[in-house]
Amino acid sequence: MSDIERKLINNDSENNRAKMNLITISIGAILMIFGVILFIIKNLTFEYIDESGYYMKISF
Repeated sequence: MSDIERKLINNDSENNRAKMNLITISIGAILMIFGVILFIIKNLTFEYIDESGYYMKISF
């Protein structure tokens, strides 16, 4: 195997690794944003326990 072939093979594997890292980071960021949105929605809804002990949740 020549030196050029070896460099091309190594470059391709580095590109695949970089693509997988980008995909993983993107999925993680989307999940974190989704979690923040759910946290905000939870904080905007009202929750209380009435006199008889029932859990009440009132949303928009």
